[in-house]
Amino acid sequence: MLKPALLYKDQLDRKFSEILLDEKYMYFFMESGQPPQISDDLTNLHQLVSVDRDGRLIGYIAYSINNKVYYAYDFEAVNFTDNKILFGKDLKNAIDDIFYKYHFNKLNFMSVDDNPATSQYERLIQKYGGRFVGYYEEDIMLLDGRVCDTHLFEIFAGDWMQHTKIK
Repeated sequence: MLKPALLYKDQLDRKFSEILLDEKYMYFFMESGQPPQISDDLTNLHQLVSVDRDGRLIGYIAYSINNKVYYAYDFEAVNFTDNKILFGKDLKNAIDDIFYKYHFNKLNFMSVDDNPATSQYERLIQKYGGRFVGYYEEDIMLLDGRVCDTHLFEIFAGDWMQHTKIK
């Protein structure tokens, strides 16, 4: 279930501190090397948490908003648990909200070339009518010092809606 991240700020701050130097999560912290700051700014940024029925933290999902062209970008997600099914449902619900609830025109997101999740992003765009836009060579330096390419993906509202059904 998705909840505003602000309600879980203390838990998120603790969790981000715990995983900051964990190699499993290095792609999440790739650009700044810092945990995200939880904000109450809903005009430019949406930050959510995925929680189970008992309110336990499963993951974090966020994206920035371009209010001029009305699209979502810098989409980021991290699953803190092995609960891939519930987190996957919440991830899809967050994207559904982007297009159905907030009526954004498109969603842009990036992935580092070496990130194991890149193949999942590629499947996501294939399934929901998105596209690979291109990549930036030697764009990001990871915390371990490696320089990697980043891949840019996008999904337009019409393509997402054509491939999904809201009940």
